[in-house]
Amino acid sequence: MRLVLYTGKGGVGKTTTAAATAVCAARRGLRTLVVSVDPAHSLGDVLGARLGAAPSPVEARLLASEIDARRELDAHWSSVRDGIAALLRGRVADERVVEDLAILPGAE
Repeated sequence: MRLVLYTGKGGVGKTTTAAATAVCAARRGLRTLVVSVDPAHSLGDVLGARLGAAPSPVEARLLASEIDARRELDAHWSSVRDGIAALLRGRVADERVVEDLAILPGAE
């Protein structure tokens, strides 16, 4: 398995590059999944497919999905935060520090 991750500022072509890479890989015979977490949800437009969170077939050997990262974060962050806090307890004496360290910056 290989993971290719495209990051960068908005408007630089991350979605287009990811879609092109995925199509190329699939056409070369590799089972491929391309996933976008961009709030703009433009991967489906680029691929000409209607996409949701569940991977959908786009063409042979190519699945694609668009994940609502904020919704997923809201749905699952509390269990992740609780796990982080559990790891920190016993290592950090002050409970307030534990709670501060277990917060995702910008998501509070």
